Amino acid sequence: MSNNQYRIFELLTDLKERFGSESNGKLEELEELVSQCSKEYADFRAAMYIYESKIKQTPVPMIILDPGGKIILINKAFLDYTESELNLIIGDNFFEIKHQIQFIDRKGRSLTDEKKPMFFILKGETIHNYPCRILLADGTIHECFFDGAPIYDEKGIMAAVFLSFIDITDRLRMMEDLELFKYTADSSMNGICIMTPDEKIFYRNQSFLNMFGETDINKTPSVFLKPAVLDEIQGTVRAGQEWSGEVEMFSRENKMLNINLRAYSLKDSSGKILGLIGLFSDMTQRIET
Repeated sequence: MSNNQYRIFELLTDLKERFGSESNGKLEELEELVSQCSKEYADFRAAMYIYESKIKQTPVPMIILDPGGKIILINKAFLDYTESELNLIIGDNFFEIKHQIQFIDRKGRSLTDEKKPMFFILKGETIHNYPCRILLADGTIHECFFDGAPIYDEKGIMAAVFLSFIDITDRLRMMEDLELFKYTADSSMNGICIMTPDEKIFYRNQSFLNMFGETDINKTPSVFLKPAVLDEIQGTVRAGQEWSGEVEMFSRENKMLNINLRAYSLKDSSGKILGLIGLFSDMTQRIET
């Protein structure tokens, strides 16, 4: 029993002793209402405890603000991500915690409040995958997607807002690396074909297409090689070794091409095969001349 509940119990006991016979059951009714409210409050606190526990345990950085922007709940993932301490950040206004996290533009300048993700939520809007760049206290810059929405009470009045985000910095860097690889591969004079470990094509560059024609993604490119040669190459590469040599392959016009082929597997640090790579150099004209 909390101090407030205990005090209410004392007051009711005192009133019953003074006016019990004159209250016509009103004090008993009041006592029942207080008991009911206490139970509803206990149920509410139990539900809130579960809710708060789920927020605190979720791996996604999450924060809850009051309608004025003050931080009222924050989870461990957010504290770990920003390297903050709970007692130094709880109760602060989220717009003003510049010592832990800053919202910046592409030129590194601080965003005005109306461009920050929580500004839209505090206006009553819901955001999803709102892109924003942040600067952390350690000086690192991160690209993030923010999600958030207002929380209303039963009267339709905004009671709080929640905000969460995911860091997409590594994802963007990977996409940039893939774009660079694709540009480099597409510019190569050699044909390049990359396959899954079960030998299904998922990338081929323009030079490969010029040699062998359009090939369906997720298909095995066995139609280009004679079966005996194909078996030898597959056995070597599957064993984790590199195969290289000159082979005869069928072109897009079903003509025979003399190809210098290098085939090998791409492995991770544990030696697991992630993909198969083939490099094709057309030697036909050189041999004919």
